[in-house]
Amino acid sequence: MASRETWFKILRCRVCGLEGVAQLSHEDNSADSYETKTNVDQCPDGFQIRKDEDDFNIVRFFCRVDNVAADD
Repeated sequence: MASRETWFKILRCRVCGLEGVAQLSHEDNSADSYETKTNVDQCPDGFQIRKDEDDFNIVRFFCRVDNVAADD
């Protein structure tokens, strides 16, 4: 049975001060830890998600208004 790990990430836009909390998780589907996939279960209003093109486990959050990466 796969185990599921969940965690929260506090986000803040350094330009406008918008704050929010994102919920992320991943399931370990095998004994090989490289096969885990990071999922965004909840993205706060005002932020958008951008996944890295080379590594889908890297998730970045950006402020929708200012189009800058959120501080975490």
